[in-house]
Amino acid sequence: ENEYEKNLKLSEVVRHAVENSKILPYYQAILDTKTSKIRKYECLARLIDGSGKILSPVLFIPIAKKIKVYNIVTKTIIDRSFETFENSDFEFSINLSIEDIVSGEIFNFVIDKLKNSKASSRVTFEILESDAIEDFKKVQRFISEVKRYGAKIAIDDFGSGYSNFAYLTKMQADFIKIDGSLI
Repeated sequence: ENEYEKNLKLSEVVRHAVENSKILPYYQAILDTKTSKIRKYECLARLIDGSGKILSPVLFIPIAKKIKVYNIVTKTIIDRSFETFENSDFEFSINLSIEDIVSGEIFNFVIDKLKNSKASSRVTFEILESDAIEDFKKVQRFISEVKRYGAKIAIDDFGSGYSNFAYLTKMQADFIKIDGSLI
C-alpha cells in the first residue's frame, strides 16, 4: 500500500515535470586522464520536482515508462543535448534503452535530428546493455542508420545484464563501457 502511494505521488511529479519542461540533461564531463582536459560530455537525464529537488533517473524513468511519457523524456534529452552541443567542438553521448531504439517514434526522431544537425558526427548513442534485446534486427537497423550520419555507438554498462558476446560483433559498436562490477 505504501509502495502504491509512493508511486502514485511520483507519477504526479513526473507528469508535472514533463508538462512543465522540468526534464533536462545534466552534462558530465569526461576527462582525458593524461591531460586532465575535457574530451567529451555525457548527457544524463534529470528531473526537477516542484520543490526544486533534483531526481535521479533511477527514480523517475520506471515511472515515466509506466505512465507512458517515457518517449517524451527521451526526446527532450536528445533535443536539449543537440541544442547545447550544436555549435561547439565537444563530442557528447546520450543514453538510449533498447525500448528507445525499437520505438518507431524515437527512431524517426533521432534520424530527423541527425539529418538536420551539425553535431551528428560528434554524438555517441550509448545503448544500455542491461536491457534484453528481443528484436535484434531493429537494433541493427538503428545502428546502421545512425552511423550513416556519422554518429557512433557505445554499449553502456557491458557485463551488468544480458551480456552476449555474439551481439558485440554484430552490433559494430565503436565503444564498450565495461560495468564497474567487472572492474
